[in-house]
Amino acid sequence: MYGAALRGLEAVFGAAWYDTIPAVPDDDIPVDIKVHAVSADPAEGEPSHVHADFRYVFMANDCGKPGEQFSTLSVLAM
Repeated sequence: MYGAALRGLEAVFGAAWYDTIPAVPDDDIPVDIKVHAVSADPAEGEPSHVHADFRYVFMANDCGKPGEQFSTLSVLAM
């Protein structure tokens, strides 16, 4: 899931994984996990199921130089 979150950083925020660090150093544990039911979608042939969202928080380098002007980014890995 952590790898999916890193890929999501680039897709959602345009922040490459190498310009980010975990908000808590050396921590790849999600800050939030939400589990919810998803209704069946007969048109897509998808049965009802349970879905889990894992939220991670990263610090991202705004200027492209490590250690300068970081912003906090929150991203879901699904």
